[in-house]
Amino acid sequence: LIETIRERMFKPSLSTVITESTKVAIVSPSDPVYVAAQKMRELRVNSVVITTGNLLQGIFTSKDVLMRVVAQNLSPELTLVEKVMTAHPDCATLDTSILDALHIMHDGKFLHIPVVDGDGRVVACLDVLQLTQAAISMAEGGSGAANDVANTMMQKFWDSALALEPPDEEFDSQRLVDASFVIFFLR
Repeated sequence: LIETIRERMFKPSLSTVITESTKVAIVSPSDPVYVAAQKMRELRVNSVVITTGNLLQGIFTSKDVLMRVVAQNLSPELTLVEKVMTAHPDCATLDTSILDALHIMHDGKFLHIPVVDGDGRVVACLDVLQLTQAAISMAEGGSGAANDVANTMMQKFWDSALALEPPDEEFDSQRLVDASFVIFFLR
């Protein structure tokens, strides 16, 4: 069972997750935070990538809005994204496997990963939930037992993700623990 899941996880790359309808919010380093927040709201995403030309400069997430702007009592209208973004974030390519992307996120303790094409242009910004769902969807093609395991793992992940308790640490450690469980299980 585990070997079947592992086999399916190594094959699919991020290019199988990204479609023409995948939305990526992009802002420039000189945009104020409120522009980034509006872009996230408009596209219904939880992150924006910051580019100069077509090249990735940084990432800014909804968590950053709270922790780096609101909690620091900074003005969203006056604070530039470049002052509060994560500069030069780890990223993945279209050829990166779903499992490798989850490993990168787990090891770096972050929940969003920009995806670039062969020319270094940003084509997507995926979150841990999208990748976990994709990983489990790939595993669901197997036996009923694999489906049961995948459904149990996904239910546990969603239960913790939707819990109303505030996180103890700067990053949402419970989501990371659950994603780590998925990654560990698939190793």
